[in-house]
Order: sequence, then structure tokens, then C-alpha cells
Amino acid sequence: MPVTISLQFRAGRYHATAWGQHVNDEQPEWPPSPWRLLRALAAVWKQKCPDDPLVCKHAAAVFGHLAAEAPHFQLPRATLGHTRHYMPERKPNSVTLVLDRFVVVSRPSDQAEDAQGTSTVYVHWPTARLAVEERSALAGMLEGLTYLGRAESWCDARLLPEEFPVQPNSRPSTNGETTATVLIPEPGAWDQWNYRPSVNRPDPAWNLLAESADVQAAGFEVPPGARWKTYDLPSTALMAEPARSAPPLKVRGQRTVARFLLDGKVLPLVTDTLRLAEDAREGLRRRYRWVAGRQSEPGTAVPHSEVFSGKNAPAPHGKPLKGHGHAYYLPSDEDRDGHIDHLTIYAETGFNADEVAALDLLRELSRPEAEELHLQLIGLGRPEDFNALMFTPNKIWASATPFIASRQLKKRGQKKDPAEFRQPDMRVAFAQRVLEEELQRLAERRGDFPQPVIEPLDQNRIGPLQLRPIQFKRFRRKANDGGGRRSAGGFRLVFPEAVPGPICLGHSSHFGMGLFLPSGCSDADG
Repeated sequence: MPVTISLQFRAGRYHATAWGQHVNDEQPEWPPSPWRLLRALAAVWKQKCPDDPLVCKHAAAVFGHLAAEAPHFQLPRATLGHTRHYMPERKPNSVTLVLDRFVVVSRPSDQAEDAQGTSTVYVHWPTARLAVEERSALAGMLEGLTYLGRAESWCDARLLPEEFPVQPNSRPSTNGETTATVLIPEPGAWDQWNYRPSVNRPDPAWNLLAESADVQAAGFEVPPGARWKTYDLPSTALMAEPARSAPPLKVRGQRTVARFLLDGKVLPLVTDTLRLAEDAREGLRRRYRWVAGRQSEPGTAVPHSEVFSGKNAPAPHGKPLKGHGHAYYLPSDEDRDGHIDHLTIYAETGFNADEVAALDLLRELSRPEAEELHLQLIGLGRPEDFNALMFTPNKIWASATPFIASRQLKKRGQKKDPAEFRQPDMRVAFAQRVLEEELQRLAERRGDFPQPVIEPLDQNRIGPLQLRPIQFKRFRRKANDGGGRRSAGGFRLVFPEAVPGPICLGHSSHFGMGLFLPSGCSDADG
């Protein structure tokens, strides 16, 4: 009975450079080379199941059967895609353009779960005959095959039943109009060894197991044990599809959260949270002015986003908005190493179309005091769409950055603070009193938000590095900001039931100060 293998490319892409070509060449390999497939199976055997008695006993026989004839293919509809990126060279300020071409097929998850999935490549040997144990050995090797070609070609491979109704549309060439040439095994040479004796000779010594670098170093134009074979291709092979408009972004309700991943030579310290948040705000305001101003008439007012700025008009006449519906800029250290690696922008009122476009353009941050940072937008939606710690319901929350009192000590009037708070050693206690007031206001905004028990952190130390509030930059760049002179502290909030985030309170809370994260599972532990 025949042998049929199915290959599904989980990312909808097949990345492979044909033998003798460069990655920048016009055409990627298609269909997948049988020589490449057998080498991949041999690598699975030697790397993942070298001690499996069934595979070790029957691998040679399996490869012999599959090398004995050129397989047929049932190829899905496919087209070409490519990416362009610049690779740095050793020479300073020098880069090389890399054009990575690949074959695009539909993702398996995009298709109905039927036997003839349109994203699947079927490799079919019409006359191959494998014994029961040989089929089991082949199935075991296919199960360990996680990619074919380059590592980004994620692949699910399996052996199909003998009676599977494959319908080949690509066979060894009979002078068809559309053809492709790929490497196939040479039946009488794949298990020979055509290289000089070497201490690194593989065991067994097969041409199939030779390294590509050794083949090239030995001067072979074609790997020994392989030969070129021309295949007819179906009319839908690598056919360019007409341009289509992108489908609408599927989110539940209006988008209120944007999540970014940070990258740079040196990531900023968590103590630079406030400064990084200010840089993000300014970067978004500038990008919004560009996006919203593209279609503005000359002489019209400068475009202004209340959500990004927190002001009701552009500077210098803008007044702070009431309430907290505008954007919070929340840098966070999510791998607990003391460096900021994520930026979350959260706005209860949501982002409009121009603001979403500005978020998409936020790909780097120019920072006055430090190296430029690169940002990647990794998510856009609502809090429930994310697994980020700051949105995870929890009973216990702890300071990730200092809570800074949102008001000064009141020494007069009916609402004056108790006299004991005037003592120098009572600054943390005063900050706790203001935090209680902030939590009451938060409960009024959120409705059924329960009131927690507030506990000062041990020795007023924050996060895994046990930082003191004074170690954080707390002055904003604007004139007359008094954040660094206000009472501050680190606290733990213990709620009677799990509550969701984000929880960010106090002075400069829209710039990452007063951020609380779930305790016991984050960098917030103190």
C-alpha cells in the first residue's frame, strides 16, 4: 500500500532556501524538497529518539523505501511573501539588506477541520511498501518533526492511513507549462559516504547525514546522495492573489488598553518609571498631531488629544481634565530584574481611530537623558483581553512604585490633619492616610469596589530589589512639580475578595507612580 505524509505549516508560511541559492534570491523552494524532508527525519531520529529501539532498527529501511521513488505532491493554493530587514555588520554603522522570501499558505486554524484541509501539503509515494513496524517507526519520527526548512517554518507532520484519498497535483515533470526543480534522494547513493575520512564522520556514515558546510567545503555542486528532479506544478502554485482590504480588528467594545514590549541596548531602570512615562506621553502627542493633522486645512488649530494629554486644550492654555478617564502611562518590570520591559497605556474613555493610529506609530522613544528605546505594539483591546499582571484579579496588591501623597498636610481648617502627622517620622503614616482617601474615591468611581486593609511594606521597601521611595525619580520635568517633596511610601492592599486592576493612585499616578501589582506572583512583592 502507498505511503502518504501530511505537512501543515502552523504559521501559514514555508521558509526554505533551495540548494545553491541565496536567501535574497527571487524564488523560495516549492514544493518542499524530498531530500530536505528525509534529512529532517534523520535529524529527528539522531536528536530526539537516538535510543528508541523501534526507530533505530527500522530507520534505514524507512529511508530506503522513501528514497526509491520520487514522491508525488498534493499542494495547496499558495503565493509568495517576503520580509525586508537590515542586518548589522561588524563595520560600525554598516548594515546589509536581507530579503527573506517565503511561500504563504493558509493557516490550518483558518480552515474547516476536514480531511482535505486547504492549508496542507500531502507527500505521496504511490508504490512504497512499509511493514507495520516500519510505519510505526516513520510515524514516531514525524511526530518529533516541529519545523521543516528554517526554524520559523513551524510544521505538524503525521503519517496518514494507507487508504487516505490523496489527489496529487504535482508529479515528476512531463513537460508541463509550470515546473520547479527540487532535490530528491538518489536511491543507490543516499546511504553511501563520499567524503574523506574524518573523526567527525556520522554514525552511520550516510551522505544523507552530511552537514551542508562540509558538502560546500568539499566542492560538491550537488550533495552526494541527491539529484535534481523537475516537477510539474498546478496552475494555483505561487499565484499572486488580488489585493484585499484587511479585515476589521476584532475587539470587544472600544479599545482601552495598548501594550508595548520595550527593546534597547540598555533597558531603563524601574526607578526611571516616571521619566519613561513622560517620554511616552510626549511621543504619542507628537504622533497624534501628525496623524490628525494630515487632512487639516492650513491655518487650522493644532490637533489635540484629550485622552493622551489629560488637558482640555493644547499648551499653554490647556487645563487638567477632571476625573481619570484619560491615559495612564504605566511602565512595568515584568521579569523582576529591575529594568522596565513593558509599557501599558490605559484609558477608561477608550481610543478613537486617530489615537489608535498614533499608538501604532509609537515604535521608538527619544529620551533626553538616555539611549533611544524601541517599542513593539503587542496588544490592543480591553483589560479582559490580556494576561498582564496589572489586570489580573487578586486579593492582595503591593506597591510596584511609590505611592505619592496627592495633597499636602492640612494644618488649619475643619479638615485639618491630626497634629501627630507633622512629625518627621510620620511621613509614611500620612501617605497611608491619603491612600485611604484615594481608595474611597476609587470605590466611588468603580461602584462595588471593596475597601481593603492597608499595610505598610516592611521597612518601606518596594519590589524584588527592595527599593526605597527616595530612589525613584519623583519630580516631573514640568516647572514647580513637587512630587519629590511629598510624603511617599510602599504599601500592601488586602481586599476581602479578588479585585481586577489596574490600581494606580496618588500624585503622578498617570505617569506610573502609585502602581500596585498582584502580590505573590509579580515584581510587586515586597
